[in-house]
Amino acid sequence: MKTIHVLIVEDDPITQKRLSNELARAGYQVTVAPLGRQVIPILSTTPIDAVILDVNLPDGDGFSVMADIRRNSSVPILMATVRSAEVDQMRGLENGADDYMIKPLSGRELLARLRNILRRSASSNSAPKSPPQRYVLDALVLDIHQRVVTDSHGDPVPLPDRLFELLQTFAANSGRPLSRSWLHETINKQEWTPTNRSIDIQVSRLRSKLEEAAPGFSGYIKPVRNVGYRFTGDVKPE
Repeated sequence: MKTIHVLIVEDDPITQKRLSNELARAGYQVTVAPLGRQVIPILSTTPIDAVILDVNLPDGDGFSVMADIRRNSSVPILMATVRSAEVDQMRGLENGADDYMIKPLSGRELLARLRNILRRSASSNSAPKSPPQRYVLDALVLDIHQRVVTDSHGDPVPLPDRLFELLQTFAANSGRPLSRSWLHETINKQEWTPTNRSIDIQVSRLRSKLEEAAPGFSGYIKPVRNVGYRFTGDVKPE
């Protein structure tokens, strides 16, 4: 079995060593880059499966490094930051990060997040080129062509258009934290402002309707502090 190779972009020697040791104990191969300018040369010459990218680097910020990576690569990126401001988290997620964590990084949570983005990446790379026609979401089935959701008995679950699109968006981005601004602009086709909470209302309505059809299902739509929401249910595209 191929050993997963992770690139840690971090300038603090103590954090470098701790993360390297934790990943090595979990069976990962690790390369460390203390500077942002070292990342592209490494990616150009070394098969890297995932990047843990610090936002604050001595020669620039992680957002610029991420932009450079995304010009040539879809390698999964987990951003690590001491910044907790929503604008920073949204900036990262909306410009190519697959997930983010606030420092100090918990070893168990880091490994779980890393496995998650690697799994999503593998699923995306192995998926057929044509878009899925439906999603099986635990006890519910979302049929994109018919624009209908059915429960475990095959009975329809009535959803207004925007709530259907919201559920479809969650299904297509399962496991990934989605910001309120991105969800709002994707679903409502309007520019988002920090005081706009319409997407929270829509998520609440969606949860309520899905809970009626499949008790416990609403728990799969989890809030992500200072960012938005994450869908954690099992998703099978067909």
